[in-house]
Amino acid sequence: MTLSAISQKPLTGPLRVLALGDSYMAGEGAPEGAGCIDQAGALLKEDGILIGAPRILAVPGWTCADLVRGIAEGDPGSDFDAVVLLIGVNDQYRGYPVNEYAENMELILRKAIGFAGDRPGNVIVVSIPDWAVTPFARNDPSRDSVQIAAAIDSFNRVNRDLSGRYGSRWIDITSLSRRLGPDPAMIAPDGLHPSALQYGLWARMLVPLLEEILQSGRNGIPPGGAGTMPREIRDRTLDPRT
Repeated sequence: MTLSAISQKPLTGPLRVLALGDSYMAGEGAPEGAGCIDQAGALLKEDGILIGAPRILAVPGWTCADLVRGIAEGDPGSDFDAVVLLIGVNDQYRGYPVNEYAENMELILRKAIGFAGDRPGNVIVVSIPDWAVTPFARNDPSRDSVQIAAAIDSFNRVNRDLSGRYGSRWIDITSLSRRLGPDPAMIAPDGLHPSALQYGLWARMLVPLLEEILQSGRNGIPPGGAGTMPREIRDRTLDPRT
């Protein structure tokens, strides 16, 4: 089933968005309210879309394991129209193996789908940006930018493949981060995180996906996709033990 085959249901209330992740999702490096999620919400409002204040469960420095603990303690609920997930840079920074990231990322993705009312297409997984292009990395001779980039690519193959396997949406901001890296206006004063300008560009990439979710009657069916998980994956997602 494609979007054109889905009845367009009117909104019955403001769009409810949950953001999960680390410093990137928390908007670290930008003024308050200028992170990518907040800017995406502002853009949607400009388009006349009613959206509530996003719930942001993201803390600078969080690894996947930290996010799992934060989810357990925060209990976001399961009534969100969209969940945006960006996690993994701190796992990569600390040298955690990619197979460990894959296990934790799959667990988090399954939980994110649950927060979206068991609608995998309502989850947007965002790729990890490449911090090797930032002054923080480039000005440190002990850091190998090629090695960092290769590790980031390995982690992103995991989150991209898991998104496809579960039927969630995936967006590549890594390529953009690499193109923008040399531009000082796109980097925060700390030399590591994005500036508000770069977060704004991420937001503009997120908005069409959020609008697709609305256009699908909040059923979250990605274009050309069935919007449902394979049964064996769905059963694992709904297993209360996980």
